Order: sequence, then structure tokens, then C-alpha cells
Amino acid sequence: MYNMTCHGLKMYTKVLLRSLDRLVSVYKGSESVFLVSFLRKKCDIDVTRSSREFCIEKNINNAAGKLAHNQKPDWNKAVSEAEEIVGYSTSVLTWLLSDDIANVALHLRKLDGSNHPLLDTANQRALAEVTQMIRTYHLVHKSMVNIYPGMYPEASILNNMIFGNKIALLSGDYILANVSGILANMRNHEILDLIGHSLRDLAEGEFIGRRDQQNNPLPSPQGVRDAAQDWTHRNVLSAGNLLGRACQGTLKLAGHGRELQEQGYNFGKHLILAWQACVDLEPFIPGSQYVSGSLFNLTSAPVLFHLQHDPSLFNEIDKGLNSIQNVDFEKIHSIVSKGPGIFLTKQLQKNHSQKVMEVLQVFQESDARTAIRNIIMAMSHY
Repeated sequence: MYNMTCHGLKMYTKVLLRSLDRLVSVYKGSESVFLVSFLRKKCDIDVTRSSREFCIEKNINNAAGKLAHNQKPDWNKAVSEAEEIVGYSTSVLTWLLSDDIANVALHLRKLDGSNHPLLDTANQRALAEVTQMIRTYHLVHKSMVNIYPGMYPEASILNNMIFGNKIALLSGDYILANVSGILANMRNHEILDLIGHSLRDLAEGEFIGRRDQQNNPLPSPQGVRDAAQDWTHRNVLSAGNLLGRACQGTLKLAGHGRELQEQGYNFGKHLILAWQACVDLEPFIPGSQYVSGSLFNLTSAPVLFHLQHDPSLFNEIDKGLNSIQNVDFEKIHSIVSKGPGIFLTKQLQKNHSQKVMEVLQVFQESDARTAIRNIIMAMSHY
């Protein structure tokens, strides 16, 4: 059993919340709603009594299923209480534009080269910032439109689309340039190597499998031979490795050994996979915000599992080789909802949540660990 200080795990929670600010979303019609709210209280506020009511079961085999007083966990509440422990807003833009932070940064520069422990803490916070900024830059670049000849006959519309692409490109590059500067200032080649690998994985994830003309992913017959493996590979590259290596780097900066750092990587990776399974399930859950006929991810776990069971669904999916707009999403939704993919995705989510819970047992009990556990449990009941 490894030990970790409350301060170290608190920094661990910061990396998690920074990433969730951009990674966590649910469908609400055609819009994406981010669930992480701004910080409302200052540092070192204890978790309230109600937060502890979410999880008091010590047995990890039953942790995701048993709640104090049979209370169903609330996602927004769990995240808000975790933000109280972190002690500041999980919005990178709000933080960067804060006058107070600018003043603190001026004073921190005076400590440069002094090896004061405070500098280690400021590198951990910077790593959390970098994680969110990388995710943001990636999403901004993905918003670019692939303009092909004849796509926009009207010159005014074409010019607007080209201008929008330029803004997306420059904005993403600006964020990435700032990421490079922050990483350089850390003066830690191992952290640079970890984050560098994450950037490579993000790029590689954009070239997996079939794509339509706008680079929207499509499942392939080869991939669904082992749907779970294909789904895992896609999501580890697109997000799992980023959060996993960020958590690994946090433990590195806290002075922990390589074995515990690997546990940190596993924590971040499985957390992302558990959450992605939840996101994939959302359109197929009764009472969800999904609007009939609207688009959803055709490489989501329920669809891939169904294709493994019934490849005939490719007859409809293949209509989207030019554009996924040509696919009858209402038809696919109806077919997948009645198949085995929903149950298998729920099992997938449960398995990854269980692995996250197992990693948490490595760390000492603290408010930060309780907050992370509450988030996982709320996610399992979302």
C-alpha cells in the first residue's frame, strides 16, 4: 500500500477537474453542455457533510453500487464540492485573466532558482493548466471545415468559411504555443516527454479507421471484430493518454516513485474510458436529452457492440462515407436501442469505474480522495 499526502492528492484532483472542464459534456439537443461550474469558495474549505453521504462503503467491489441512505449521487454537486477542495476556478481562461493571479506570478518569479517547495506546487498547477489547454487547442483545430471545390458556390459564404478556418487555426496554434512555453518553464524533461507523447497520440487518433469528408469517424468492418478493443484504442489516443499522463506527471512532480506514477496513469486513463462510456450511453437512455433523429457518434460503444453482433447495420452506416449527414440516425438509434450494445456498454463503464476505484485505494483517505470517489460514483449513476 502506497501513501500519499493530502496535499499531493489535492493537486491530483486539480488535474482531474482541469481536464473535466473540457472533457465532460452531455447531449442537450444539438448543443454540448459543459458540466463543470466556476469556483465559488476559497482554498482549503472542507468537504461538506452531504458530500460524505455519497460514499461511505469501504468495499471496492460494492463501492459503485452502495450509497449512504440510498441517496442517488448528483454529478453537479460532486464536481462542485471537488472544486471547493481544489480552491479555484476550473476555467483556464478565467484563471489566466485574473489580476490576483498576475500579482502572484510576479512574486513567484522572485523565487526562481531558490528551490523553494512552493515552486513545485506551482509546477503541478501549471500541469493542470497545460492539460486543459491541450484539450482546448485540439477541439479548436477539430472545428475546422474541410472545404473542397464546389462546396460553397457563393463567394461570400466561401470567404466566410475560409476566414473561420483561419481563426480556428490561429487560435489553436496560439494555445499550443502557450502550452510549449509553460512546459519549457517547468524545466523538467520527463514531464515534457509525457505531454509530448500525449500530443502525438491526439494527432494519431484523428487517423484511425474510416472517415467522411469532414473527418467524422465511421466504424469499419475490421474494427468491430473486437468492438471493445477498437473502442478502447480510439478513446485512449483521443483523451485517455492525455489525462493519464497528466496524472502521472502530477505524481512525478510530487516526488513519488515510478510504480505509483504508473498507478496515476492508470487512474486517468480508466477515468476517461469510464466517462466516455457514459457519454456514449446518453443518447440511448430513456429520459435523456437526446432529440430523435439528431446526430450522435457512430463509433460510440453501443453502435460498435451492435455492429459486432449484427454487421448488417453497415448497410445504413456506409451511406455516410461522403458525409454522415446522409445517414438515417433515427433508424440506427432505433436498431441499436433494441440490441445488446446498451447492456455491453453499461458493463464496459462499470469495469472501468471499478478499475478507477481500485487505484484510489492506493492513496490515503482524505477529502480529496473522497471528492474523486464521489465524482466516479455520480458518473456511474448519471
